[in-house]
Amino acid sequence: MRSRIGVVIFVIGVVVMACDRTEPGNVDISPSQTASPITITVEVTNPPVPTQTPFRPVTLCVDADEPVFLMPSPSSISYPANPLDQGTQVIYKGIQAEGWYFVEYGDSVGWIHRFYLSECE
Repeated sequence: MRSRIGVVIFVIGVVVMACDRTEPGNVDISPSQTASPITITVEVTNPPVPTQTPFRPVTLCVDADEPVFLMPSPSSISYPANPLDQGTQVIYKGIQAEGWYFVEYGDSVGWIHRFYLSECE
């Protein structure tokens, strides 16, 4: 058990010393003044930064025989806000939740199920 604790403390010490470095280098560790130093090479790297293409809003049209309601949440049991007729253009904002699209219509925003949206002709 003591040897495991010693190894853990040793590893933590190496990591702490390495965190102050920005370039690869050597860390000299000497457990006592009589022992030979141990050299460990530590390379510090930065993880790659993922590139994300910004979403461009897409114009979609309401595609339903009856008015479709702009909902305040992605659910059919929430209180309907605005009725939208066939062909009404909305701007899809790139957010989805279980088949519901977050859209903008004029000054309003809300959710419409994807079943009632299609590309505008």
